[in-house]
Amino acid sequence: MNCNCPDDVSSMSSVVSALATVSIPLVLAWWGHRQHKENIKQSLEARTLRELDELNHRVSASVTVIMQLCSNSKDLVYETISENKELEGHVFAVLNQYEYLCFGANEGLFENNIILSLRGKALKKTQEQYEKYITTYRDKHDSEAWVQVDRFINAHMNRLQELQS
Repeated sequence: MNCNCPDDVSSMSSVVSALATVSIPLVLAWWGHRQHKENIKQSLEARTLRELDELNHRVSASVTVIMQLCSNSKDLVYETISENKELEGHVFAVLNQYEYLCFGANEGLFENNIILSLRGKALKKTQEQYEKYITTYRDKHDSEAWVQVDRFINAHMNRLQELQS
């Protein structure tokens, strides 16, 4: 068996060089794509945290007024709320803030797990507290008001139940 070592080494060297030439751009493209996805994820998380911080301040301010105007949670029905425009304005503010948040989450603009972890219980409790008001409002106004909240809660019911236990 004859071995022409310089030619074999040269051939192997050419193959290794060719593989490196092809694989380096592929590895760099893969790494760049991975970094881009990570940057998008971090941006989404940061945007969600900023929005939740702002929402918390706005909702807290309205809930404080609602509690002053309506001390009994059994009074959170359409008739009681709609008779008091100041009360109704603050109820709208709370429901609309959650609607905005849930719309963004449903459209993939916010990070769902962060919302569920930080506001999931409050979101579900708010929906339950105002359920009679919302249902009556929708019927009286032939409206689909606050449906994004329903969609978000229904899509994440299992996780919300875990958080409540």
